Amino acid sequence: MPDDAIDPDDARSRELAPQWLTSVVVWWDDDRRPRVLAGPGADPLPAGVEVVHWLTSQDPGGTTPSPEENARLLRDLLAWAERTSAAPGTAWRWWPAVGASGTDDHAEHGIVVAGMDRPGAAALGDELRQLAIYEATDGELRIVRCRDGALTDVTPRRWPADEPAPPGVVGAERVAAWRRTIDDALAAAGP
Repeated sequence: MPDDAIDPDDARSRELAPQWLTSVVVWWDDDRRPRVLAGPGADPLPAGVEVVHWLTSQDPGGTTPSPEENARLLRDLLAWAERTSAAPGTAWRWWPAVGASGTDDHAEHGIVVAGMDRPGAAALGDELRQLAIYEATDGELRIVRCRDGALTDVTPRRWPADEPAPPGVVGAERVAAWRRTIDDALAAAGP
């Protein structure tokens, strides 16, 4: 690629960045309680955890495949997470999660991972054909480019109380529907 050419992945990432920076991320803890990772009223990270990464397998390369293909990609990701995290010597753990756009009704299902470093999480995102992943600390939500692990954007993880999410983004009905999708995918992924 010529030096002055714009990488199509970078162009698509720049196009999606405003959505990424206003996303609401919900994850389910070990007791299946929904927790807000990023957005209004974001909950604390799990006890003893300083950094988590949110990954999805859906909409690879910033494209929009069929709902059936996205469902298959989610089943494959959850099956991989179940299988890999149970392997002896695995130092990371995961929880199901959903990232939802703060600007429209788009949502992608995935996982929140604790105990995986940025290069490992970015490499996994790249393997899943993602443009970027989220990295969350107590105070920040960071956008990490998958192909090289570079930090591209940073925003506060907790939105000010006077900046609520758009109506319906984190409503109870929507969160329950997201969880049903996760449960269906987990059941279909098998043991």
